[in-house]
Amino acid sequence: MKSLSITCSLCLWNGLFKDYEEHLKTTHTNPACEFCGEKFDSKIRLDEHKQKLCTKIIVPCALKEYGCSNSVCRAQLQDHYLSYIHQKILASIMHRFASRTTNDQHEQGSGMDVDVGQSAPSSITTTTNENVRPQMQEVYETINILANET
Repeated sequence: MKSLSITCSLCLWNGLFKDYEEHLKTTHTNPACEFCGEKFDSKIRLDEHKQKLCTKIIVPCALKEYGCSNSVCRAQLQDHYLSYIHQKILASIMHRFASRTTNDQHEQGSGMDVDVGQSAPSSITTTTNENVRPQMQEVYETINILANET
């Protein structure tokens, strides 16, 4: 085992396993975040910090796949979410969602589900567009207001 060759996960060093502990002690005492400088007792904790907590790391917008190509400092995400471009893309997504939902409802029309068991009494559930339509209309009007104000 001591003659096993190993590569350091923190740098380009490679050598024998028996020398790895010494390498870690001398070269990587406490790995530090390259964005904020905070030090950690392990690479795992450093990686967790960078993935979830570091306020100075640059992260892509959550709506990247919908067209918001901005990358911002994690500490400024809240400001970005309130920005004109982000709100415009969000309104566009909601508009498409509302249109798709309305179209789906029109295609489905009224439906009736009937469940009849052998020894159980039958149960009938009906759904109509009238149940959902006022809520969708309200969402649609709100989206139009947002889209026209931006």
